[in-house]
Amino acid sequence: SVHRVTLQDALDQGFLWKVQTKLRADDPRMQMDEAAYFDYQRSRSPDEETFRQEYMCEPSDDASAFLSYDLIATGLYDRAVEWETALEAAGALTIGVDVGRVKDLTVIWVLERLGEVDYTRRVITLQNATFEAQEQVLYELLALPNVRRCCIDNTGIGRQFAERAAVRFGWKVEPVTFTPAVKEELAYPLRASFEDRTIRVPEDDAIIADLRSIKKEHTASGNVRFAADRGPGGHADRFWALALAKHAGKTLGVVGSFHAFSGTEAAHSFASARQQRRTTRACLG
Repeated sequence: SVHRVTLQDALDQGFLWKVQTKLRADDPRMQMDEAAYFDYQRSRSPDEETFRQEYMCEPSDDASAFLSYDLIATGLYDRAVEWETALEAAGALTIGVDVGRVKDLTVIWVLERLGEVDYTRRVITLQNATFEAQEQVLYELLALPNVRRCCIDNTGIGRQFAERAAVRFGWKVEPVTFTPAVKEELAYPLRASFEDRTIRVPEDDAIIADLRSIKKEHTASGNVRFAADRGPGGHADRFWALALAKHAGKTLGVVGSFHAFSGTEAAHSFASARQQRRTTRACLG
């Protein structure tokens, strides 16, 4: 038989009192009543869908999700994997930035391309951070010689952020203005990466909730629209940062390890190639 107990059911049966008997006296939950505790757990969930599934026994509807749980699971790192490796020693890096300020997060997602697979190396979330502070974090990454491309949300408040980065770092930065057509161009290659198992992302509740939050809808005129509910964890900001990072690597192809040559190494390499051409011409002459 199926036994169903929601958070509300548990609270009605004295669950909070049992929890409070195990808490320290200074724990803020000691001052909560059942309604406050319910709201507390709800606010801690990445989004409403996760809360209703985990606490209210309401299965999520994978049919409406652009990325299903099963599909996302194909790209998850094992929790034991140390995925935040040293960026200076990494291969070719691409970066995606979804810009927020107050309501939404700014998310900076860094991918490393090894062979055909994009490995997540950093997921940086910034909330209520000044643009100056956000720029400082991003510019430290853009200064790395193995960063090949960075795509930045150029919509709304992101426009000046993207423009300033483009002025400072030139060809490394590509401002991307979100339109329905552009979002479609970003979203489908990301889904294909999960389908082809050529992407790795952390097994993190907030990340999974963001990836799951995108819904593909059809407008009255027949156009495709990608939408997401805004929750405590943002507005699918991680999804779009990852999609932008993936988009930034569209011209990389299959790559191996990346070596950033010093000025001396580059000079020696150029001189060697020039001497080889001279020798070849002499032999042919």
